[in-house]
Amino acid sequence: MRRVDALKVVGEEADSEDAVVVVHLGFPARELYHVYDRPLNFYMLGSMGQSCSVGLGLALSLPDDVEVLAVEGDGGLMMNMGILPTIAQESPPNYSLVLVDNSAYDTTGGQPTPSERIDWKSVAKAHGMTYLRAEDERSLRDALRRALREEGPHMVHAVVERGNADVPLIDMTPHEIISRFMRALEKRVKDR
Repeated sequence: MRRVDALKVVGEEADSEDAVVVVHLGFPARELYHVYDRPLNFYMLGSMGQSCSVGLGLALSLPDDVEVLAVEGDGGLMMNMGILPTIAQESPPNYSLVLVDNSAYDTTGGQPTPSERIDWKSVAKAHGMTYLRAEDERSLRDALRRALREEGPHMVHAVVERGNADVPLIDMTPHEIISRFMRALEKRVKDR
């Protein structure tokens, strides 16, 4: 499965549950913006490895019935594995870490990561997360539906092909992104 197609599934499933999506830097943010933009998507434009932390903060600060999907790449998560014990300690029921794993740093040039050597299922279990693996769009859709409807935290491990989709830059400024997101989040909490 291509990453852009996986991100479209993430957007569709998040939208069906009115969930919040925090997506990591570079091409993944651009791809999600291109295939499934919505105001409850927060695009992190330059903070590799931080979407899992920002998503955790949102999950802890929002009511438990507002689901949060933190989309992070394997390289980004390896840069910030120190967040995993905090996820274990806080154990937010409305939090899912969507690990989009292409075993590469594609945004920065396609350098390989050691992801294939990591037992992500054991990592998730050791940090109190239910592990759900997906290798195609159907299994990803099923895993996301489960994660969004069952108490978390979860790790949805989406195995994707290497490569970036040919998509344009996000045509919003960082200020516009955060302002739109905060307005949508405020409405989401009021309407629940």
